Formats: sequence, structure tokens, C-alpha cells
Amino acid sequence: MRKWMVLVVALFTLTGIVSIGSSYASAPNTPVHVFIDGLHQKDIIMVDNYVLIPLRAYAPNRLEFTFRYTDQTIEVLDPVSDKHFAIKNGERKALVDGEEVELKTPVMVNETGHTYVPLSFFAEYMDADVQYKPSEKRVIVRTLRGKDRYHKLMTGSLFLSRTLALELPQTYYGFPGGYNRPSIKPSGTGSKLHVYFPRGEALRYVMEYKGLLTYVEINEDGLAFVKWVKDTLKDDVELGEQPAPFEASIYDSKFRDEVRIPGK
Repeated sequence: MRKWMVLVVALFTLTGIVSIGSSYASAPNTPVHVFIDGLHQKDIIMVDNYVLIPLRAYAPNRLEFTFRYTDQTIEVLDPVSDKHFAIKNGERKALVDGEEVELKTPVMVNETGHTYVPLSFFAEYMDADVQYKPSEKRVIVRTLRGKDRYHKLMTGSLFLSRTLALELPQTYYGFPGGYNRPSIKPSGTGSKLHVYFPRGEALRYVMEYKGLLTYVEINEDGLAFVKWVKDTLKDDVELGEQPAPFEASIYDSKFRDEVRIPGK
């Protein structure tokens, strides 16, 4: 008989896809897909084969934004790396700690007021790692915080790795039906989220919420891909490929070791 573990966690959905003018290419029609600390960036733009990302994509690093109305300059301070830079819409340069740096392509502000900068610039001056995988058309970006969490995810204890795995943003990249969350909605009742890990593993799990099952696999890059979604309360409401049955371990956020339930 399977041993199921239960863990109640909070779910956060990051939304806010930006509409870009017709003169620019935007995901998912871009040649590449960018992931920053595991989060799929759906509103990047491509200009002359350069990737531009919105400044808010780095919000997890707690960047402090200051907008100077006098000359339309945006000043950015990264408290993690203690670096400061200033950019201006339409200019192909930036001031980094007081020194002028040339950009691959000009800074852009779209019609909704969101600012875009070249990914190469931000990665270099924010000490982020960038890895391009041409066969998969993916760009993997890890900030200082992201690098630390990725290392712990892959090398930490089972308890720590599972905790970090559950905190990764889930992505539907490559999932049947497109890049967005599928239209299947939970049809049951209740408020608890149940999570089932294979015994001794941390990089794949099944979540159950109000009768909706979601199977997630985390790859070698630390990306959490949704592979299967099924409503157990309705017939024929299923997307993706169901995982093979596995013996689930019992896990709780209060315990650092796997715990068996007596009689199970």
C-alpha cells in the first residue's frame, strides 16, 4: 500500500504578460525561451537577434527602482551585489557605478510603461550566470540568489531539496495546449494541498488540490515542468502523460526525515 505524505504549502502565480508592439517579436514566437531563476519569461522581446527582458523579471532580487522625472532616467540599485546603474529610454548606453557602458541595443519602454534592457547587460552587471542550450532553444539565467538555491536543490539534504523543489515556479513550457496554465480547474472542495514525493526523491512529485492532480518533474537545470494534469472527480478531464505508479514517502514540513505512518 502506498505511503502518502502531506504538506500544506502556499501557491503563488506570477502573471502579467506584456503586450509588445507589432514591430517586435514576443514569446512564444521568439527563437528562444528565457528562464530566470526557474521562471519562464513570457514577455521578452527580440531586437536584431538580441534578447531584451523587462526589469521586473529581476524582482525576486529585490531591486530598488528610482525614476527621475527630470530627465526620464531610471536608476536601479541591486542590494545583493551592491551595484548601481542608470538607464534611459532610447539610449544605447548605461551608467554602471558611474562609468558609461555601451549596450548591444537601446533601452526600450513599451506603451504600458514597462522598461526592457538587453539580457546580456543585466546578466553581466548583476553577476548572473547565463547558459544557452541551442538544441532546446532555452536560455537559463541564474541570479546570485538563484545560483545559491540551485546548488542547494541539487546537493542539499532530502528535506532541503524537497522544500526548494516546492518553491520553484511551475512551467507549462512544452505542455499540451501551449505555454499557459491549462484550462482544467479544481472541481472539488477543501483548502489543503497534498504533495506526494517518490520515496527517497526530491525532483519529481504529484500535487493534489481539490481533486486536481498535477505531476511535476524538475530537470537538471532546475526547471519545474508540469507533465500531467488530471481532475479525479470528472471523467475524461486529463492532459499530458500520467506518470508510472510510485511508492510515495511520508513527509511533513515539521520533520527532516521520512516518517512512516503506523499500520500503513
